Amino acid sequence: MAAVNLVNGPTIAAGQSLSTVIDVSAVGAGIKRILMPPAWTSAWLSFQVSPDGVTFKDLYWPNGTPVVVTVVPNTTIITNAALWQAVFFKFRSGSAATPVPQAQARNFQCVLAP
Repeated sequence: MAAVNLVNGPTIAAGQSLSTVIDVSAVGAGIKRILMPPAWTSAWLSFQVSPDGVTFKDLYWPNGTPVVVTVVPNTTIITNAALWQAVFFKFRSGSAATPVPQAQARNFQCVLAP
């Protein structure tokens, strides 16, 4: 069985819509599951990715629509493996066009695996 790592983070700070960076390069894996925080100010969850941890771009499907998740607090999201092989990620409350600040800090956990 392949090794699985549970990583604390990223975090969206209170009053913000964009999270800290989660770096999955050290484990040579991708994000397989996202454990949602127990509370959430109503908004989609969208994402940014980066190859270097400095320059981030919004994550879109090939048809030009943003990758978004409908958030159900205190649940686990199963990811689509092809999207989650980037090295650095940020999570966003809302979309690029309409970010939604979170009322409190929102801490995620991510399950990483090859």
